[in-house]
Amino acid sequence: MAKVYLPFNLRFKEPMLEGVKIWSSRSRWFGKVGDTFEAFGSTFEIIDKKRLKLGIVVADHWKEEGFYGIEDFIETWRKIHPIRGFDSDWTVCVHIFSKRLN
Repeated sequence: MAKVYLPFNLRFKEPMLEGVKIWSSRSRWFGKVGDTFEAFGSTFEIIDKKRLKLGIVVADHWKEEGFYGIEDFIETWRKIHPIRGFDSDWTVCVHIFSKRLN
């Protein structure tokens, strides 16, 4: 178990601290199951990870990602990935995490 760095936009502070945002899809892996990271003054633990098509993540898991809906997810993803944009066939690295009790 290691402490890793996962950056998060400030818009996710409330959803993460309230346990609503429990997924983070990335273009690469940032940690392993059991690793921890700090965000917004709290510690989180990666409890699972998987590879999924981005189209599946946006259609079925936008809420776990902390978004208000599918369009919100797609718009944000395009801003973060301006060159590649949103490609529903892109296989992404999903980090599933939970807030640890400090």
